[in-house]
Amino acid sequence: MHLCSVQRSTANCTDRHCKAQAWFEYGPAIRSEDTAHTMDISQLVDAIDALDAHDALVCKLGQAGWKLLAPYLSMRFLQPGAVLMREGDNDRELYFLAQGELAAQVRGTTIATLTPGTVVGEGTFFSGQPRSATIVAGTASVAWSLEWDKYEAMAAQYPKLALDLTKGLSAVLAVRMRAAILVGQFV
Repeated sequence: MHLCSVQRSTANCTDRHCKAQAWFEYGPAIRSEDTAHTMDISQLVDAIDALDAHDALVCKLGQAGWKLLAPYLSMRFLQPGAVLMREGDNDRELYFLAQGELAAQVRGTTIATLTPGTVVGEGTFFSGQPRSATIVAGTASVAWSLEWDKYEAMAAQYPKLALDLTKGLSAVLAVRMRAAILVGQFV
């Protein structure tokens, strides 16, 4: 749940307050039209905040930061059985699951079930190396994607936002690499 730093409550937060918070956190380079983007990402932010997993994204973006990031994201609607990404592909795009359930498969075997708030695709996003798993929708799902070129554009416009996001994604990547090493899945 979003706690507006100006209102100190979730019930009374207005866009105006979040715009002010964004200005204070990410600097005067922010224009009002940057924060007025119409995409509503509250479902995604709530899912990320609610996820209780060892590899959860712990990002200090807040509602204001996510609103700035929204114009750089694209929504993907997936029907059950739809493939979000394929093992071996190397498209530099990562996903934030807002709704639904995804299955992570390696060589046709399901190794994990991904729930709302989960980040997926961060390894290839940063490295450009082939994907290590296929991700398939188990239920009707909504995922928000960030492509590498849009990440670079966002980083040029909002360097602190990019740094905060990168810190969070790096922590997810480190936890997953450690887990893979411990179970012998690291190559």
